[in-house]
Amino acid sequence: MRLLGAALAAAVCVSGGFLSARHLAARLRSLEGWERALMHMRCALETETAALPALLAAGAAQGPAELSALKTLLDTAPAQEPSVLLASLPRDPLLTEAEIAALRACLRGLFAPTPAAQLQALAYAQDQWTRFCQDARERQTRSGRLYPQLGWLAGAAVFILLC
Repeated sequence: MRLLGAALAAAVCVSGGFLSARHLAARLRSLEGWERALMHMRCALETETAALPALLAAGAAQGPAELSALKTLLDTAPAQEPSVLLASLPRDPLLTEAEIAALRACLRGLFAPTPAAQLQALAYAQDQWTRFCQDARERQTRSGRLYPQLGWLAGAAVFILLC
């Protein structure tokens, strides 16, 4: 019975290491999805001077579901204030508070009346998002292999201590 308990505790440690590595990878995919969406929205604005629904459709085609949700909210209640629409958006749990604040500032900038102001908001957000993605890639490279190894080591240590 003691051996079974030690094996289960070791398996939990190993699983924790692999889950932490998967969380880093999922976070990086989410950030890259937003980066792609911002790029598509900026391209649509630069080439066509598209309206806000068309911009959101361009971003949602390659990006996260939050843009689709914003487009749906905009279609159902176009007269609402931008702050109300942005407050009702679903929150991506993989993003930090700084990333969410930068994203909301960008989306708020998309409600600007002129395409030049929209383009400026997108350019600023894209620069910030490139930095966020680069930081996440570095962390993924540095810690992506470390977490499973730490899980194995912690699992072996717990197994030895409990046996």
